[in-house]
Amino acid sequence: MAISDELKFRLLEPDEILVRVNEVREDRNKVSLLLYADSRAVMNILDITVGPANWQRKHYEVKGRNYCSIGIHFNDGWVWKDDCGSESNIEQEKGEASDAFKRAAVNWGIARELYTAPKIEVDCELVHNQRTGRPAPRYGISWVISRIEYNEQARCITSLDIVEYRYGTPRGLVFSMDKPVRPSPQPAQADPVSPPPPVADILPPARNTGSTGQKKGTEKGTFPRLGQLPPAQKQAGQKGKPGKPVNKYGAVKDLIKGSQLTLADVEFFIEGKWGERIKINDLTNEQYAVLMESLQKYLKQNP
Repeated sequence: MAISDELKFRLLEPDEILVRVNEVREDRNKVSLLLYADSRAVMNILDITVGPANWQRKHYEVKGRNYCSIGIHFNDGWVWKDDCGSESNIEQEKGEASDAFKRAAVNWGIARELYTAPKIEVDCELVHNQRTGRPAPRYGISWVISRIEYNEQARCITSLDIVEYRYGTPRGLVFSMDKPVRPSPQPAQADPVSPPPPVADILPPARNTGSTGQKKGTEKGTFPRLGQLPPAQKQAGQKGKPGKPVNKYGAVKDLIKGSQLTLADVEFFIEGKWGERIKINDLTNEQYAVLMESLQKYLKQNP
């Protein structure tokens, strides 16, 4: 495949762009948001544009910083462009390598249009995170781009809509370049619970689970799947044995013990997921399975 010297990469689609918090404005109950590219989308764009065999990446370290170099093969040989990354809150080394890759891709023009995004500031329910000592969006809140349009020639953003999600459920438009957005009501004071930062992909069904304590019969940092915890659940279906009712509340409490999650966070998840306040012991088996799977996945990502 011959690569032209006038190589041009396509612009990103809405589902290839992710949104994260850039800054928390506690005095105004607002957060500023930042747009960034999904690394898999960058790989797909390179595969489609130049061909899988005509590009490669290399990582190296300079003064403790992870650098990535992306090479593209033209008719007269390989051309390389490099950049360094910054650590992420989850899996720091992997996050830094991924960030370096995406920054190097920007040097080639991939996702460079995201730098033309306007200042994005939205209303947000904030809580005090006891782990970091700073305010943070309430656990379960995330944002998704519902529409984006570009000036193709200038390669800049001309229209942008962002929707707030809670536990994978859309709550409404919170930002638009084209029309005013009605501000959402905010509580007088932040709820004094200690939620972790929002992680959208822990919630089923999400697009795109570990505790500091150790339980008997399990390895530290792992959690039994539903059907293994608690043992009474196994016994319930055995012939000749009446089977004790599952203490779902106790199982959840044991699971989050020693972590940054609280029972208040769990109750908030239940209310947001099923639209009503349900006691943990009153959850159906299906609801209990969803809850446990979500908690396990989140705790594994945030030990």
